[in-house]
Amino acid sequence: MRKKIFIPLRELRKNSGITLEEIATRLGVTRQAVSRWERGQSYPELNQLPKLAEMFNVSTDFLLSYKPLNLEIENDDEELLKKKYFWKPTINLILVNVLKYLPPTKPLKVLEIGCDDGYCALALARQGYIVTGLESSAIKIEKIKQLAKIIRINIDLLQENILDYEFDDTYDLIYSFNVLKTLAKRDRARIFEKIKSQTRSGGLNIFETVAYKNFEQYETAEDDYAWKSGELFGIYYDWKYEVIDEKISDSDKTNQRYKNFIVARKM
Repeated sequence: MRKKIFIPLRELRKNSGITLEEIATRLGVTRQAVSRWERGQSYPELNQLPKLAEMFNVSTDFLLSYKPLNLEIENDDEELLKKKYFWKPTINLILVNVLKYLPPTKPLKVLEIGCDDGYCALALARQGYIVTGLESSAIKIEKIKQLAKIIRINIDLLQENILDYEFDDTYDLIYSFNVLKTLAKRDRARIFEKIKSQTRSGGLNIFETVAYKNFEQYETAEDDYAWKSGELFGIYYDWKYEVIDEKISDSDKTNQRYKNFIVARKM
């Protein structure tokens, strides 16, 4: 059995400004192969290590001796790990719309951005969808893996932030319930351009965010992460709207905060 080699390839590449394509070309491999090395899903051949070391001006000893940092567990995460399950017994709006507008009549590839508790990702995987989940919390990823093992399903989980994630595949469905609240105004055009371009023809994007009806009137709405009412819908002006819905947020009726929800199909 080959010993796993923990190479900090992502950090080295980001610091050097070298792209995935450049690494792939120099080593004579595919871009997807390099991306898998970064995620720890596969590993380069030993004869490629000297080339990698030279490329990033480090020694092969450094590459071979590197060990990942120990996982830092915060108090909230520690409590989370103690629970066997942490799903809420509620009807999930994304699942309802996926099954309605994109039923699993054939193998369909799905990307969830920000898996959180894993409820959606695991439920879709159990229905036959091929699911990849992005989640920045290593603790949550470990918890989802535990649950996947219990219910005996396969799911691909990556510790990634959408701001840094480099797509190496296309998907029939890309969705998230929580990523938009952490997506600053300056990043939205770039991120949604990637998301839309990596969605297959006929595929769906499903997103929800909290938006302000009278945006300029509220100090909290001037935050870099606030959304204007309808802003999410405008991103998909060139797609088919399957669902666009705006409802006042139960949590804050006085400040005219609304939940904006969209199911859009790429035509």
